[in-house]
Amino acid sequence: MTAPPSPPLNPFAVTTRLLDRRGRGYRNLIVAVVLIGLGAPVAALVAWDWRPLLGGLLVVPAVGVGLTLDARRVAGWRREVLAAWAAGRLDLDTLRDSFTSVKPLPARTLAGLFDPLSTRPPPDVDRQAMADAIRAADRAAVRGMILGTAGLTVLVAAVGIAAAVGSAWPLFGVPLGLALSWLARRMAR
Repeated sequence: MTAPPSPPLNPFAVTTRLLDRRGRGYRNLIVAVVLIGLGAPVAALVAWDWRPLLGGLLVVPAVGVGLTLDARRVAGWRREVLAAWAAGRLDLDTLRDSFTSVKPLPARTLAGLFDPLSTRPPPDVDRQAMADAIRAADRAAVRGMILGTAGLTVLVAAVGIAAAVGSAWPLFGVPLGLALSWLARRMAR
């Protein structure tokens, strides 16, 4: 039994949906950062204690998670678009030119979406192999961002807890945070 054919990709709808989701994600990230930035000093004033100021360190994991989620959204979009391109059902040049001709759209955001995509491969290059390589690079980048966020979170948590309890013992987490950050940089390469 064969699977029914998948519906044709509407690259304009997929790209528009991605841009909307990215905008919402960045807006939510800004709200989170502002709430953390305002909440920590207000809590410190209300409690009349300096320790709630350490809550400002939550900005690090919040930004890391927000940027990682954005990278996953972009990787998902590329996966869909590259599948159609590799099958010969989509011309990436036409798609890019269509979006860059719309002036209200952010040019740098669009460039970030389309620049990694080689729209004019040499004739002897297999499109599927190129698409697979780009998808593999996207997966490695997202994994690296996850590890980097985890490493920085461990690092700021260790420093914050050490400061809050007045002990150096939590600083034993610092090598783990540094190791995760180092591993993240290695994966990104």
